[in-house]
Amino acid sequence: MRWRAQKENNDMLRHVLIARLVLLTLLVSIAVAVESLQAAAQAEELTIAGCLQTGVNEGEFVLVADDKQTYQVQAAENVELAPHANHGVELTGTVEKSETSFILKAAALKMVASSCEA
Repeated sequence: MRWRAQKENNDMLRHVLIARLVLLTLLVSIAVAVESLQAAAQAEELTIAGCLQTGVNEGEFVLVADDKQTYQVQAAENVELAPHANHGVELTGTVEKSETSFILKAAALKMVASSCEA
């Protein structure tokens, strides 16, 4: 009898250990999947053409893209937006979505027209 109880106890411990290993494997798989999704979600660099306009507050700029999508523009230090207000431009950078808008983090600017088309 004692031997049987000890065997059942060992079987139960083995099952608990297997369940823990399966759970650990599942958690590691989920962590790897989340990391992959985060890496994929990082915006790739793209170029958007449109009209660069001044924003509501001083120093703020908005790009109204050719497809009429509006982007809040955050420029890198080497990108000067002010001289190109009301110009047709191509901004190259990454886009992030906030709760209320799209934010274009501009790494480069190319002026394509000295005024915006109506």
